[in-house]
Amino acid sequence: MEIRRKNNMNMIEQHLINGDSAEVLKTLKDNSIDLLATDPPYGIEFMGKSWDKVLPPKNIWEECYRVLKPGSFIAVMSSPRSDVLYRMIKDLEDAGFDMSFSPIYFTYHTGFPKASDTSKMIDKRGGDKYVDAVRLGEYLKEIRTEKGIGITKIDKDLFDGSTRYSWFEGRPAGLNVPTADDYKLIKEYLELDDRFDFLFDLDKTNVIDEIPMTFGIGSSQERHGDTKKITEPSTDLAKKYEGSKLGFQPKPAVEHIIIGMKPHGSKSYIDNVLNFEALPDNIKMTYPFIQVPKPAKKEKDFGLSGEEKQIYTDENGKFGYGNTNGDNFGDRIENVKRKNIHPTTKPVKLMSYIITLFTREGDWVMDPFLGSGTTGLASKLINRHFVGIEREKEYFDICEERLSVSREELVKFFKMEKDTQTKLDL
Repeated sequence: MEIRRKNNMNMIEQHLINGDSAEVLKTLKDNSIDLLATDPPYGIEFMGKSWDKVLPPKNIWEECYRVLKPGSFIAVMSSPRSDVLYRMIKDLEDAGFDMSFSPIYFTYHTGFPKASDTSKMIDKRGGDKYVDAVRLGEYLKEIRTEKGIGITKIDKDLFDGSTRYSWFEGRPAGLNVPTADDYKLIKEYLELDDRFDFLFDLDKTNVIDEIPMTFGIGSSQERHGDTKKITEPSTDLAKKYEGSKLGFQPKPAVEHIIIGMKPHGSKSYIDNVLNFEALPDNIKMTYPFIQVPKPAKKEKDFGLSGEEKQIYTDENGKFGYGNTNGDNFGDRIENVKRKNIHPTTKPVKLMSYIITLFTREGDWVMDPFLGSGTTGLASKLINRHFVGIEREKEYFDICEERLSVSREELVKFFKMEKDTQTKLDL
């Protein structure tokens, strides 16, 4: 495919191709693209998706290198996980890109750091009788399995459809001991014997305060109901560890955007100076941290007219979408619906800022892992020509419909001035 420069902004071109990037890229002309901006698979099997099991093959990056103009930048999103980040950068460097640039950080204000109070974890596990708590979990699973009862059914029958029971048998993230009241319910339901009754003589924590719950129900038994109980350590072992924290797990609120460049030929560096002044003031103030909320449902579904799809979950709350090929799992349906079923859709604002930073109007932007089409929408919004490739047919169909909207509709949706070209006061 030959990419032709168009200077008339009324003739913005967009080419969408349903196919494997490794093959489609071979049809593009050498030195024809001004920016590679993409959110590729991270290789972490996110949400059980088969397409995210491995990182993109290196030959795709080699083809991207070939089609980019000398001095053109690449902006490649990556998980903040060190192993994933390292492998992605190494593959890009091996493909020929200059990787000596600092990253940009997509920053979003969601999620809270997690850390467990060691003393309370010990109390929940029966002081120094944690081994007995593990054995209780094994016993519950054994009896439940013998009776042919699923975890989901127990949660539905006893705990209002929450995932509380699964924590009593043990999950990869840990194990909770039931409260005495929960244990009595489970004991009657599964017709347990008395072998573990002794554990619940320890459930004598002193409640020193209660606070109203203002967020969703968590996995801890302290979070069920309308209040959260603040307790003192009750066992000798718990008192020993009062005030200490266990397993600090900050929930990532950033994703890396790896920046690289196809080395210059005869052009000077000044020919590719960043278009920094075109960014809004609030973005310039925090750069290289670009603070943009994750896209809301309204943005994800903008331009789509198809039916909404329901989300399926398994007994542990892991979820997928009911129309994917080979990725279905779970037997429950949550009250959540989407038209755009892609699980990692990025904000149009974010991609608009990246494209603005590294290109000028009339330049060509390419995304070989188009997903649900956000890079294409951003390119159209700020008058860049675009080439997008997506292998998965169900996502490609979403791309086509999302990108069928006019620039005028996009401007109206994002409340831009009609005549805005490069100044993005979004």
